Amino acid sequence: MRPSDFFTYTVPFLAVGAAAVPIATLQFDGASDFDWYYSSYAADTAAAGQTAATRQYPLADILITPSDTSSQFMNAAVPVTSIFGNGENPFVLPAPRTIPARSVLTFQLTNRDAAALNIYLQLIGVRRYLNQGA
Repeated sequence: MRPSDFFTYTVPFLAVGAAAVPIATLQFDGASDFDWYYSSYAADTAAAGQTAATRQYPLADILITPSDTSSQFMNAAVPVTSIFGNGENPFVLPAPRTIPARSVLTFQLTNRDAAALNIYLQLIGVRRYLNQGA
């Protein structure tokens, strides 16, 4: 087995209605710690086509809470675009964050748009596989 490998975790929020505040959880793999380096998003108005010229910057806020510390990553919800970049320009974390195996991140999204949104959040980094006694 490889000691580490590139990996992307995705958190989808689908058809989030105006003013809705859904919560999603992301369970991390039990066989590896995850070193989170970059984050990106993809967003569209539900059921609408999109091109590079009409790419959407979502009017949505995000609050992230890890289970390993229960201390939120921000003091209040921030715009998605403040901590997630687009695919061409992902957000670079100021300090990589190691998320221990079997941890959970809780994401609370607030849609500030008048339309329903689809938002996919991606955490990009490296899985470091734990020693399994081999």
